[in-house]
Amino acid sequence: MTTFFVDQSKIFTGHLTDQRDVNVNAHLEDSLWSIRIYEKNETFGIEPAWNLLKPSENPRNDTLIAYRSSDFSNNTGNCGTDKLVSPIYFDEINLPSYTGLHGRTKRHNSKNTCLIYIVADFSFFENRCKRHHLTCSALMISLVHHVDAIFRKSKFQDSSFTIHTGIGIQIGMLVLYTAFTYSADTVYPHFNAKGISWTAYTKLFSFSYFMSYIREKYCLCHLLTSHGMSNRILGLAYGNSICSSPRRGNTLESCGLSSDTDELFGPLPSVQLNLVMTHGHNFGSGHDPHNKQCSRPENQGGNYIMWERAVSGKSPNNLLFSPCSLRNIGRKLETSTCLISRKLFSTFCGNGIVDRGEECDSGAIGIVNADNCCSKYC
Repeated sequence: MTTFFVDQSKIFTGHLTDQRDVNVNAHLEDSLWSIRIYEKNETFGIEPAWNLLKPSENPRNDTLIAYRSSDFSNNTGNCGTDKLVSPIYFDEINLPSYTGLHGRTKRHNSKNTCLIYIVADFSFFENRCKRHHLTCSALMISLVHHVDAIFRKSKFQDSSFTIHTGIGIQIGMLVLYTAFTYSADTVYPHFNAKGISWTAYTKLFSFSYFMSYIREKYCLCHLLTSHGMSNRILGLAYGNSICSSPRRGNTLESCGLSSDTDELFGPLPSVQLNLVMTHGHNFGSGHDPHNKQCSRPENQGGNYIMWERAVSGKSPNNLLFSPCSLRNIGRKLETSTCLISRKLFSTFCGNGIVDRGEECDSGAIGIVNADNCCSKYC
């Protein structure tokens, strides 16, 4: 395994000065911007043309594409998680309906963060990231930040009507596979092996099998892939599984995966790379039931995050958990013991500042060994 340093100076988050509820995530892919703007009634994207277009589809060799979520068809991909849930999980999503959250707010708890182990397989590294380490890490960090922002602003209600606020996720380990992994085992092939006819279920099972062998315990493990799954499945996760320990058979259930490739239509635009639903499943929420509280028509804000099909991001509710999901996740938080205090990483190699323990730091050019005096190890 080779360690590389992440240039966090190329990753940005923020909001509009006159509309603080309009959130922006952005990062640089090589020298080009990739930006996602989340408004109440629309999501906008700007990203390098090579992410979505083949050379034959881009005769003018344009460098950037700008679009709205509403520009795309509602014929979105699927989530395949229903087949991976336990009886406890079904009990939770079949709770009696209710109209809202009414309870006491829990006192501030510093242990509010789910530390995740996030992996990009070689298909994602090659196809989405064009074999560029810094582009890939910046994209992955930006995607996780979007999930974290939605979780942190949500109010989860447990069975005692206590409201849990400030719950979120944070990257504990980021891994890129820069080549296929040789696997002679035909029974348990490695999830990064070449030439395997993966389904979403076999890919996730393989990932959860190999994640059971990592030494450190993480709240969640998540795999990003560019493998187009049958039945247009874009995401899959074990339900109700955060903080799980390896079970008999050596699999770790606190795992999920997301694909950036629709089996029918090819690569997805960045605004549709949505990891929130799979993390919602891990945290204890099933798909939203078909009722008035948790399934809304477009004129009432549209469907929520945990709708059974991937939401587009063009309706207000698309970026919110439904009342059903808030309660399901709240109940899981009652028994989740692996959350930690949010970690602060204020110093790092590549920020352009000579921090304690560094001899030099030339920022991004040092990270790619383009500086004559300062290496990527500062």
